[in-house]
Amino acid sequence: MRKSRLSLLLLPLFLLLVGCGEGVPDDEAILGEVRSVQHFELTEMELTESFIIRGSGTTIDGIRSLSEAADYVDNLLRPGDRIGVYAFTHTAIAYIDLSELGTDKVRVEGKKVWLTLPPVEVKLAGRSPTLEVLHERVTGSKRPITSEERKELQDEASRRTAARLRPGSATYDMLRQRGERQATAYFRGLLHSRGYEMVHIAFDRHE
Repeated sequence: MRKSRLSLLLLPLFLLLVGCGEGVPDDEAILGEVRSVQHFELTEMELTESFIIRGSGTTIDGIRSLSEAADYVDNLLRPGDRIGVYAFTHTAIAYIDLSELGTDKVRVEGKKVWLTLPPVEVKLAGRSPTLEVLHERVTGSKRPITSEERKELQDEASRRTAARLRPGSATYDMLRQRGERQATAYFRGLLHSRGYEMVHIAFDRHE
């Protein structure tokens, strides 16, 4: 989010410096100013998936070979306790890419302006989720919980999070709508401060 916060701080100053001439800026000036923001991060959300390893940590359905079956039975019969509770958190970001904003997306009539922004996109920040070990205990002669087991959980967490962010999903739509509200409020306030009395903000939609 550093880049978006920096954009929020620098853009008004940039507009003030380039547009301090007479009257309000025309559509070409607005287009250049909006494009200068480029990758504009609007809002973010943390998405967490939690998992528990208990006992052998392997279900019968998950056994794919005789060696895995042997390990499962061996650990099941060992005395002691074995439990791990883990949370994997991704950060999802809603943003718009303004660098390719077309000339047909801005229209100015006197002190009225119409601005059509690109669709709000949603992505994950980083490639891997952050891991939080909520609880981990291995007693008796149970085998330790391995890094391979945690990696399997991490991969599953990534798959589940990606599914939650598919276009049309509730989480995706919530982030997109929140991003649209942020962008609308920001650009409407900005253009009002530049002297426009009527500001209409719209968004393109994916085909």
